[in-house]
Amino acid sequence: MSVYVDIRLRTGKFSLDASFQSDAGATAILGASGAGKTLTLRAVAGLQTPLEGKILQRGVTLYNSEQRIDLPARRRNVGYLFQDYALFPHLTVAENIAFGLKGREQAGQRESVSRMVDLLRLHGLEDRRPVGLSGGERQRVALGRALAPHPDLLLLDEPFSALDAPTRDSLVEEFISLREAIDVPMILVTHDVGEAYALAEHLVVMGGGRVLQSGPKAEVFHRPASPDVARLVGVQNIFNDVRAGSPVVVGVRAADMLVTSGPEPDATLNQTIDRGTQLLGRFTTDRGDQLVAELDRSRIADLMPGSRWRVEAREGTSLVWPASLGI
Repeated sequence: MSVYVDIRLRTGKFSLDASFQSDAGATAILGASGAGKTLTLRAVAGLQTPLEGKILQRGVTLYNSEQRIDLPARRRNVGYLFQDYALFPHLTVAENIAFGLKGREQAGQRESVSRMVDLLRLHGLEDRRPVGLSGGERQRVALGRALAPHPDLLLLDEPFSALDAPTRDSLVEEFISLREAIDVPMILVTHDVGEAYALAEHLVVMGGGRVLQSGPKAEVFHRPASPDVARLVGVQNIFNDVRAGSPVVVGVRAADMLVTSGPEPDATLNQTIDRGTQLLGRFTTDRGDQLVAELDRSRIADLMPGSRWRVEAREGTSLVWPASLGI
């Protein structure tokens, strides 16, 4: 088991009750702001002490309230990439990377820094300070600092959130390749489902300080356990319905909605949203449901606000949950 977490924690009025385990090389904790993602990560790192529970990494106990084990952060051999990178402004790139290597012989420090410079494509930047670096370069320096001590676990807190979209997309692709080179288990915190799906094999979905679902990414993405999980993994349409005479909650992704013209239209187009690679339409059905559907760009001339269409889920694409789970 790469990581096992089962903790209870309280800070101010916020209560965290997080429980999951993963044997994947990369685990993503996905959730909206305030879900408890970063607090969970800080507890694993030893920067926040739970009230009770257990944290294990590759069979090593990092925290166990019953056994009174609470390894300090410096003894957990965990690399941590903070959301704001937290580079030291007065230190050079090489000095920032070497910061976690204090106490080791100079030759070993130089070798580790050199390896990080090679691995993260930082050649020529060794003597620069953070103020002279781009956002992507600062991120790579912070990652080098986290990796230089050869950690047993790498923790990443929203590592791409501060970057512009082109830089973010480029670095996500780089990071996928980098994972093969570093071979270190990691836990990634993010609110971006695409980022989580690209970088991790295991998803932990959190909301309100609790784990809503945990499992292999394909299972969580294609079979969300509840409407709350469905929203977080990108299901835009969630509404009440009746199936086989029983009330249920139904979820359908925008890409799985079929928009057709012809007889018996049942929805009015309110707005089109052009995202460049995707054209979306917002509809109100005759029974009052608000739906989002992916549109055929070749028909954009007909897609005028106020126009009438038939909007329905493609066969076999609906997600269905008991009405008791709520909408």
